[in-house]
Amino acid sequence: MVVAVIGIFGAFLTSQYQERAKRNEIGLAAFRESQTAQTQVATEAFNTIGFYIAAVDDLIALTSTDFATEHRSAARRISRE
Repeated sequence: MVVAVIGIFGAFLTSQYQERAKRNEIGLAAFRESQTAQTQVATEAFNTIGFYIAAVDDLIALTSTDFATEHRSAARRISRE
């Protein structure tokens, strides 16, 4: 009788432990998936911001006074025009 009760109690504890391990594994998988998605979103945001910064730098370079004809010498104006 005592052996049967101990056996049933042991089976109960084992099943509880396995259920908890299963929930932990599912939670860990969900957490990893969430972290991967967040990392991907952050990477895309930084890349987009970088592209905009590069475009703005190009625009500043193109519209700066370095390219204005009134700031060049006559010889450079003739050779470029």
